[in-house]
Amino acid sequence: MRLPCGYGALYNTTTGHNNIGLGTSAGQNLTSGSYNIDIDNAGVAEESQTIRIGTTQSATFIAGISGVSLASADPVVVNANGQLGTMNISDLIGPTGATGATGVTGTTGAQGSPGLVGATGATGATGPQGLAGIGATGSQGIQGLTGATGATGPQGLTGAAAIGFVQGMRVTLPTNAVAPVGFTLLGKTITSYQYQVQVNNRTITKTVKETLNLYRKD
Repeated sequence: MRLPCGYGALYNTTTGHNNIGLGTSAGQNLTSGSYNIDIDNAGVAEESQTIRIGTTQSATFIAGISGVSLASADPVVVNANGQLGTMNISDLIGPTGATGATGVTGTTGAQGSPGLVGATGATGATGPQGLAGIGATGSQGIQGLTGATGATGPQGLTGAAAIGFVQGMRVTLPTNAVAPVGFTLLGKTITSYQYQVQVNNRTITKTVKETLNLYRKD
């Protein structure tokens, strides 16, 4: 069966069936084949299952395409001969282009407000107490003669509070002296010193050993 509609439509078709020719000379080049549709197109000699529309037109408008979305659809492409078909969209993605030039640096933004002051960290643990440095005890000298007791001098003015002691500094005081404020008693130490006296026109050197209290600045 064939369906020509137009002067010379499907004129040369001798074999085949279910062909449609619509328009003047539509499908006149078709000699054999089946299931072809030629609309205002002369077609080719031998082909089947082909649709050909138009010949000299320069624009195409088909309703029901624009604005219709399809799920899982492939893009439609056309080759140099005007044949329509579909391609996998991944085949249409070309290679990555070259990196563009670096853009101009933007202006510096305004300075943000200062952040909140962080909490004060915990006080570290106190280190271990060092050993008291006690020098070797010297040999005891000859006991000197007891001198006469001098007169008691006037009471001196109270001196200014000592300054400059740093934590851990050690000082020695007589055992009968009042313990200084802010110091810890570590123990006792022995010190010795010498002095000279004249006895019967002779100079005698005497050595005195004295026990002192040893304190450490807190």
